[in-house]
Amino acid sequence: MTIVPVQARPLPADGQVHTMIATDIAGYSSPRRDHEIRQHLRNAMYGMLSDALTGSGIPWEACYWQDEGDGALVLVP
Repeated sequence: MTIVPVQARPLPADGQVHTMIATDIAGYSSPRRDHEIRQHLRNAMYGMLSDALTGSGIPWEACYWQDEGDGALVLVP
C-alpha cells in the first residue's frame, strides 16, 4: 500500500487525550539520496504507519497527522 499525504487533517483543540507518534527518517537529507529515493522512503514510512495502526485496530483515517518532510507527527484518538 502506498500512501502519499495530500493534506493533513487539522489538529483537535477540544482537550481530548491522544497518543502521539513521532517519526523521523534518519539521514533523509543525505547528499547520497535523490528525490526519488526520498519519495520512496516517505511512501514506505506512511505505509508502515498505516499498516501498524490498522493492525492495532485503529484506522489511519481516524488519526490526525502532520507531515514533517522527513517524518510525521501522528495523533491517535
